Amino acid sequence: MMQHSWNNYKLYAWGKNELKPMSKRAHLTSVFGSGDLGATIVDGLDTLYIMGLMEEF
Repeated sequence: MMQHSWNNYKLYAWGKNELKPMSKRAHLTSVFGSGDLGATIVDGLDTLYIMGLMEEF
């Protein structure tokens, strides 16, 4: 499931804070503000590492 989510984030919202999965668009307003901080990238790195997905990490 993580790999599916990560791949869709890369495809539809890379560099944005969040992905809206139903619309397959980046979510532009959130607790992080409206800037492109790539919060999902930062948040997902530890999960990729723990799950052993080193190619993605």
